[in-house]
Order: sequence, then structure tokens, then C-alpha cells
Amino acid sequence: ADLVGSAPEQVIPVEALEQILPLMARASATGRPQRVLADARAVVTSYPASPVAIEGYFLIARALTSLQRGQEALGIYVEIQSRFKNDPRAAEAAFQQAKVVQAANSKKSTEEARKLYSDCAANYPTSPWSARALAARAEIEREQRTSVRDAALGATVPAALATYRDLTGRFPAEPVAEKAWWELGQMYEDLKRWDLAAKAYEELGLHFSKTRFEAWFQAGEIYERRLKDAAKAKTAYGMVPTTSPRYKEAQKKGDQFIASELFVLALASDKGEAGSLLRAAGGTRSAIE
Repeated sequence: ADLVGSAPEQVIPVEALEQILPLMARASATGRPQRVLADARAVVTSYPASPVAIEGYFLIARALTSLQRGQEALGIYVEIQSRFKNDPRAAEAAFQQAKVVQAANSKKSTEEARKLYSDCAANYPTSPWSARALAARAEIEREQRTSVRDAALGATVPAALATYRDLTGRFPAEPVAEKAWWELGQMYEDLKRWDLAAKAYEELGLHFSKTRFEAWFQAGEIYERRLKDAAKAKTAYGMVPTTSPRYKEAQKKGDQFIASELFVLALASDKGEAGSLLRAAGGTRSAIE
């Protein structure tokens, strides 16, 4: 039976709802929004208090968006947040509301969307949808080249930096945090905050072992060239995965650090003038090791 095509006026048995809604979702994905709209409305009208009714509302909103009826879709997303405010998917509705507003692609709608993404992140602080909202807000801030005074850094910085920092602090391992960690590191580099940049790249590598970004190599470069910390540079280079295009280069750099250490260790044991000068400067074998 073609359940997706059920007449709107038909009363759908409540026990069939969980089977019908996935079929409606499939129909929505294959470009039949009018049919989905009618059937989903029948579901939510017949069973507004059913646990699966929220999916019906989402289907209505998606169908309306597909039909270029954005204002009506916005009303549905607002209704979801009001009617199902204690449901975890209320955060998704808040995110989708902002996304529909942003799609209008005007200066006013973009600014409104930025505010709605902020509201989503504030109103649903533990939801993964808040992480997506922060990522979307950061993209808007980057496009607008917005700057803010940052108390933590004591400087004027891109607004996106503060947003990425909030995102990674609250959702360090969410999928959208992968790019956020990288962008955060890049922005810290622009500010010449090498310590914070290296830390951001390290966190990226630790939380996303298969990251598409050269996190560990970048951290190694900073420790080697900027912070002059050979030990941390060697460790970072050693963490570069074998799948990285820079793996061989990282291994070579790591080997150079090892060779340098061995040379200094040998010099520390030397009984000649060079060894004496090194030990006098605090370069004892135990200190080097």
C-alpha cells in the first residue's frame, strides 16, 4: 500500500504512525513535497500529542521550504519550539529557523540569522545543534569581517575567533569542531599568539585522529620555529599520521631532533674544552635527558 499517498482526511491509526512517517520522509527526499505536506498535516491534526507528531511538523516545514513558502516554514519551526520545548529536537527547529532566514540572502536577513543562531546556542547550550549554530554564526562573522574587543586576549580580534573558541570549548569533539579548531589556530597565528595556536592544533589532532587538516605538522612547525621548544616539536612531528602528505617530512624533522640530542649528549660527556663549556652552562647529561 502507498501509505505516503493517504488522503488528508483519512484518520491514520496511531499504531501505524511510526511506519508512515519514514515513508513520508522518503517521499520528501525524492521531490514530492505537496503529497508530504498533505499527509503530514493529517498526522499532526489527528495526533498532535503523539510522541512522533514532532516528526510530522518537521516534514511540514521541510515541504513548505521546498515549495518556496519560507514564511510558513518559519511559523512551523517556531511552533515546534513552543509545542515541544522540552524535546531535544526543539534545538534542531531553532537551527532550521535560522537557516531558513539566512536563505533569504539579504543584509537584514543575514543579521537576523546571526542573532537566531546565537539564540539557539544560548537556549540549548548542551545540544549538538548549538554547535552547528555557532559554526554557522562564525561563517557569517567571517563573511562580514566583524571585529570585537576580546577581554581574554586584550585585543581587538575577529568576532569569529570568539565564536570558534566558544564552540571548541563547549563541543570539542563535535564534527563541526574539526574546522573550528583549525580556524582558531589560524586566527591565533595571525595574532602571533603562537602558544595558543599550537594548542589549538594539538587539540584538533587529539580530538580528530583522522582530520583532513595538517594539525600535528602545523603544531610542530610552531614549536620548532616560533616557540623554540625542541621537545614539543619532536613530539608533534611524531604524531603526524602516516596518511598525511607531510608524514615523511615530519619523520625527517623528528630524526634531526634525535640526532641533535645525541650530539649534545655526547658533547656533555666530552672531557675537552667544549664539554666543559657546555656543562658550565648547565648542559649536564641529566638535564639534557
